[in-house]
Formats: sequence, C-alpha cells, structure tokens
Amino acid sequence: MTDRTEELIREAFAAEADRAPDAREVAAALRRARPPRRFAPAIITAAAVVLVAAVAAVVIPRVVERSSGTPAAGVGVVTDLNLLLLGADDADLTDTIVLAHFDADGTAAAVSLPRDSWVARPGGEMTKLNGVYRQYGIDELTSVVEKLTGVSVDHYAFLDETGLGALSTAVGGVPVCLAASTSDPLSGADFPAGEQTVAGDAAIAFLRQRHGLPNGDFDRIARHQVFLRGLIGELDGAHLPTILDTIKDHFRTDPSLDPVDVAQRAANVTNPVFATVPIAEANFQTPDGGSAVALDPAAVRRSVADAFAGTVPGLAPGATPATDPNCVN
Repeated sequence: MTDRTEELIREAFAAEADRAPDAREVAAALRRARPPRRFAPAIITAAAVVLVAAVAAVVIPRVVERSSGTPAAGVGVVTDLNLLLLGADDADLTDTIVLAHFDADGTAAAVSLPRDSWVARPGGEMTKLNGVYRQYGIDELTSVVEKLTGVSVDHYAFLDETGLGALSTAVGGVPVCLAASTSDPLSGADFPAGEQTVAGDAAIAFLRQRHGLPNGDFDRIARHQVFLRGLIGELDGAHLPTILDTIKDHFRTDPSLDPVDVAQRAANVTNPVFATVPIAEANFQTPDGGSAVALDPAAVRRSVADAFAGTVPGLAPGATPATDPNCVN
C-alpha cells in the first residue's frame, strides 16, 4: 500500500489549520534521517517539529478514518520507544522528570522520577537528579536516568512550566480533582475541594504547589500526572490553531526525534499507565547536610519494568497514585 502520510498531513493543514506552515517544511521534517541515538550537546527550539507533531497527533487519525473508514496506523515497522520528558524551571532545574514508554503493541506508560532523587553520576559522584542537567548537560542527565532505570533512552523533550499553563488555557482548561481545599502563598495555589477546571496561572499554581500538602513533593508528582492525563483528554482539532501557536515557544527536543512517529503512537493510546518509582527513604540526609530522596536502584528497575509491562509499581509511602479514580491531594 502506498504511504500517504505526507499527503494526509497536507490535507489536514489545508482543511483544519488556519496558519499552516509551508508544505515543504512539513515534507522536510517527515524525511529527516534519524541520526545515532546519542544526542547533540545543545538543546534546540523545535517549532517546526512541534507543528508537525501536533497536527499528526490530533488531525491525522480523523483524516485517515474519513478517507479509509479504518483507524490510523503507524507507518513502517513499529518498535518500542522510550522518551525522556522534562519540565524545567527558569533556573534550568528539571523539576519534572518522566520516563515514557511506547510499546510496539500500542500501549504506553509514564514513570515519574522524584526531582530530589539522590543519584550516581557516571563517575560515581552522588548528586540530586534535578540539578544534573543544569550542571552537566542533557547527555549526562540521560546517562544517569539510563543507569538508574535500566532503560535505554531514545529521545528527550522539554516543556517548560509556563508552557503548560498556556496550553491549559488553549484547550479551555484542564479538569482535575482535589481531595481537600488547599491554599499556599508560595505557589499561589488557592483551590476548593472537589472537581474543578484549572487554566493559566491557576494551572501553574496547581502544578507548583508542594508546601502544605500531606506528602509534599510526592503529592505534587501525583498532581503532575493527573494534570497530564486531563490535558491529553482535552486535546482536539477545535483547539488546534491555538495549540500550535502556544506550544511552539515552550517545547524543545533533540534533533533526531521523529515527531510523526511519536504523535501517531500517542494518538492511538487509550489508557496509559502513570506511576512513580518506589522510595527507599523520603528524607535522606546527604553528606553536605541537605535532604534528598534515597532510591534503591534495583527496586527502581523492577518498578519501571512493571510499569512498562502495564502494571502500576509501588509509590512513595502515602502518595496518591495517578491512576486512582479518587481525587488527589
């Protein structure tokens, strides 16, 4: 069967996007050769990549269904894919670290790594996970995550926190649910209990809050997971033009990422597993007198393997799993 991916993307842009990029840019992105897995040292801004990915994820499944009457399928041989998803603050500290897995069978899982995890650098020196990127770069952060989890990372992608706030506004708000009312002047959080929709500054406050929560940073991880699940559920073609304008300035990725491949996988996932690695000690005292999260690497590897096989691994004591149908803290 002839591969009509490029044609479908062009049709999708013509029919559904008010400000479609030049078709030559789309075709060039689709034909990009995949370089070796080890990444370039610099992070690049990838507006064109994001445009293609967003259109492919939101529009292509509908176009294929209209034209053939069958669900969209991936192009070529589909293999497993591991993607390191990072959320960085203004100081380039990676406060959100998620290892996502897309299986060849169409299932997916995302495992969160606590930002304060006490981890070993390639030379053996111990440090906090969230400072590795700022101090040593993306290659070293990738190596640390690979050693800790036992998983080979294929690609990475950054989405900054302000981008999540803007994206939540672009989709008309993200549904979340809180077990109790909460207020925190440091993050700006001020929310009632129960189901609600957050967008813009409120969404950022929802994601930032960790003070005043029963499990601190572990509850914030659970909020991140619930927010992402809710955000995925709100993505649709009606919001496409605004989404494209919003994410292009907030999304960064490695040059070898194939956006159509990732987008088509994401578009076909219906019930991804969200989980957090198990914690050995939540308030481990570091040699310099600080506090970190101690992990048992063997337990982390087992939990990641379980999640990628479709099983939710153990969480930090008292933390709320993102797949729990009840509200989070």
